[in-house]
Amino acid sequence: MRDLNIKKYTFVIFILTMLVALILFSYTMYLWIGIAGALRKVEDNIEITGIHVSNYVNGNASVSINVSVYNPTEFSLRISYMAIKEIQVNGRHIRLYSGSHQFPNTFKCLNLGLQPFSGELISFNFSLDENILNSGNWTLLLRVHINTIFNEENPLRLDVLCVY
Repeated sequence: MRDLNIKKYTFVIFILTMLVALILFSYTMYLWIGIAGALRKVEDNIEITGIHVSNYVNGNASVSINVSVYNPTEFSLRISYMAIKEIQVNGRHIRLYSGSHQFPNTFKCLNLGLQPFSGELISFNFSLDENILNSGNWTLLLRVHINTIFNEENPLRLDVLCVY
């Protein structure tokens, strides 16, 4: 009789352990699927809200670019940095980096925490040759690193093309 009770308790403990493991696995999968979806949605919610060119001095123009980032998910995201890598004006490419060095004021080390369903405005102010900026449509390549609690050592890099 006593041996039968031990088997019952062992079976109950086994079932409870499996139930807890199933719940933890399901919750982990929910988080991973949600974060993967969140990262895809964030890329769609990075947009340039304004470009302004002014102050022509010594053949250079001051460029102001405002970038709006919105987190449309229920997860907190951390953006470690944002960089403007290239500008294309009327088919002409201008790289804003040389090797691993960014041109001044085209890189922002943000360490920005975006709460769920919140947004932030990031501004860049830098100078470019006046002849480059005289006319045309702009295409910008933004490079954004996004961290979550799951990929802190290996942040996701998004390259976002924005046409203005």
